[in-house]
Amino acid sequence: MVDNKSVVDQAQDFIMIVGELRSEEVKIGDNLIVCGIVDKLSPSWKEFQKTMRHKQKETSLETLIMKIRMEEEARDQDALLQTEENNITTKVNLITSNNVTPETHKNTSLKPKKKKFKKNNGRPPKKNNGENNQAQNQQVQDKGPCFVCGKSGHIARFCRFWKRGPNPQANVTEEPFVAVITNINMVESVDGWWADSGANLHVCYDKDWFKKYTHFEEPKTIMLGDSHTTQVLGTGDVELCFTSERVLTLKDVLYTPSMRKNLMSSFLLNKAGFKQIIESDQYVIVKKGIFVGKGYACDGMFKLNVEMNKTSTSVYMLSSTNFWHARLCHINDRYVGIMSSLGLIPMIKKNFEKCEACSKAKITKR
Repeated sequence: MVDNKSVVDQAQDFIMIVGELRSEEVKIGDNLIVCGIVDKLSPSWKEFQKTMRHKQKETSLETLIMKIRMEEEARDQDALLQTEENNITTKVNLITSNNVTPETHKNTSLKPKKKKFKKNNGRPPKKNNGENNQAQNQQVQDKGPCFVCGKSGHIARFCRFWKRGPNPQANVTEEPFVAVITNINMVESVDGWWADSGANLHVCYDKDWFKKYTHFEEPKTIMLGDSHTTQVLGTGDVELCFTSERVLTLKDVLYTPSMRKNLMSSFLLNKAGFKQIIESDQYVIVKKGIFVGKGYACDGMFKLNVEMNKTSTSVYMLSSTNFWHARLCHINDRYVGIMSSLGLIPMIKKNFEKCEACSKAKITKR
């Protein structure tokens, strides 16, 4: 594994490869998958590898994926905090005026301030506005410059730049909030299925997922969440095979080739009696207390842990009764059909042609 890619995504790719091997009847246990993922971690995960290898109890595959996701999130947070600490700088601004130099200001601030009393033989002093103003100005200058604007001649509470009243609130409107995506990294279609709580219909862009499909004579139009429309070419049923080996059948799935993701409607799933649990970046589907399948948080949505529907042309070439009849040592075609119904071999066509080898074997010499 590499460090420049999400470790959880790499682990999911590893599980998908194992799923393909299991579809080819290769027996691989979950413990072997757990050991393989731990051994393939990059050198930067050395401490995590030691912790997992020295555990006495066996760790399940789901627990390992959850621990890897938690460790990866903690590493991302530590890296973000380290970056912020490196970017923090301290700035100190010294404000002085032309009349008061730093040295003068420093000396005057350290001098004790005493009130000056004038002897007037008990009579009240004469009022002299000019002298009083000069005395006030002198006192203000002795106190130093205003710490709001930096100018001398007044104190902070009489400064015209002093903010009075509540602070004005900027950019406050009553319009609804709008989330704008500035960077779009998704160019091609994304494999797999995603649970969408805002969708009221199941949508699929890959026709190979459909087990039953009905094509529309005239394309229909539906509106998406971003207010633009797309065409629907047909509808059908889709079977989702979870990693728990349980199959979930989606009815009336719309075929829209212009979509980027296959979306499963959480609303329709709820109407069908399924319980959906979302907790700790995990998405679990339960029906009447029975576990059906689950998913995980990815790209702001929950991706389902389903086996990928990857077909090839060779599968269709080999899916015939005559081929499996010859491959299984020329057994009766009825047993070939039974094995196909049990899922031991792929679905086959029931048009059995006479086997030339079996016909020659039945000919007796006279």
